[in-house]
Amino acid sequence: LCDVYLLIYYFITMAPCYKILKYIFDFFINIFFEKIYIEGSIPDDGPVIIGCNHNSGAIDGAILMCKIKRQVRFMAKATLFRHKLLGPLFRASGAIPVHRRQDQKDGQKADNTEALAEAIKVLQRNECFGIFPEGVSHSDTYLHELKKGIAYISIDATKKNIDDNLQPVKKVYIIPTGFNYLNAEQFRSSCVIHFVTGCTTPRWLP
Repeated sequence: LCDVYLLIYYFITMAPCYKILKYIFDFFINIFFEKIYIEGSIPDDGPVIIGCNHNSGAIDGAILMCKIKRQVRFMAKATLFRHKLLGPLFRASGAIPVHRRQDQKDGQKADNTEALAEAIKVLQRNECFGIFPEGVSHSDTYLHELKKGIAYISIDATKKNIDDNLQPVKKVYIIPTGFNYLNAEQFRSSCVIHFVTGCTTPRWLP
């Protein structure tokens, strides 16, 4: 019965465009994949960061959207928002554009002040935030070097006043998440998503 109430709550509070995209993605993902296995879970409420490996481009985020009850606001590279087809989808999903150094022209510095502020506000609204800390999608069987975004965002969410209507949170749940595809490009293949029992921002931080 509790699960029913949670589903009703998420349906009412979730942004309409996000809900529509979620059902569309779920339809096509269930056609393409024979089975998606899920191990573990994420907290039902409170500020959460999902940090995930990135083996299959936009498909990773789409699968997480479909398999997590809560709405997840993802960070995605800003170049995707300029794509004629993908741009509107990313904006409708509530994704946050992030500028990567390798995408800048003439060696310009990537300015992500607005993206970081928006990510902090997501957490201070006790919502769920998703990020791929490798910063790049790849098909390798190992993790690439992890960027420091999760650390910065989680700590700042407990310390900074970004918006007059929001307050710093006491803690942020950080959930390491692993994707393991049997074959991401093969039709009717399988996938495993493992939500690891994570940690929270340390209380002893100054």
